[in-house]
Amino acid sequence: MRVFDRVRRSPAATRLLFGVEVPAPTAQAHWDLTTLVLRHALDRMATPGMRVLEMGCGEVGVLSIHAARRHAAAVLATDVDKDAIRAAGVSFTRNGAVVETRVSDLFDAIRPDEAFDLVLFNPPYVPTPFGDARHLDEPRRVWDGGADGANVIRRFLTAVSARRQPGTIVLLGFNARHVGEEVVAAEAAARGLAVRGRVAPWWSPSVVFVIAAR
Repeated sequence: MRVFDRVRRSPAATRLLFGVEVPAPTAQAHWDLTTLVLRHALDRMATPGMRVLEMGCGEVGVLSIHAARRHAAAVLATDVDKDAIRAAGVSFTRNGAVVETRVSDLFDAIRPDEAFDLVLFNPPYVPTPFGDARHLDEPRRVWDGGADGANVIRRFLTAVSARRQPGTIVLLGFNARHVGEEVVAAEAAARGLAVRGRVAPWWSPSVVFVIAAR
């Protein structure tokens, strides 16, 4: 395992960076560089008590914990994998964060009348050939973004466009070394979604697009 991969799975590093206690070993990393940029974007956008949906929270749910504890947000955390959601529930309890959990593939288990102020998503965006060549040891659902890395991003943007909820801001994170910003911007525009801003710290190749329906 590469050094940075070990750091991303380290309970000590997760405690230092997020103040989150990891209850048990996990099959996937607790966070990545995109998670850090999403937290930065969340802190810029959040207001106390806002309704937040974290899509693809994983087994620890560090962003959901951060939103609930720091911003007193009402948080719904989802993941496509039922075992990840089960582990996330243990993590939320261990860290004293009140977070609702639900198994959902994108918005499949989200009712049409459920409204959110912020939707956070750190999707799988690693191109399949790259991930296979690197023999990534996390579950494929965590990283595999298809041939060009943008398959899940396209599905997500299509689903966001179909919901068209006024006032909802989407924070979509991705690593620009795997999927170019121009690709994501074009996919958003093709679905009638406007990229209203971007968060791109100098220290990270990851970018967060701030997206709203036109």
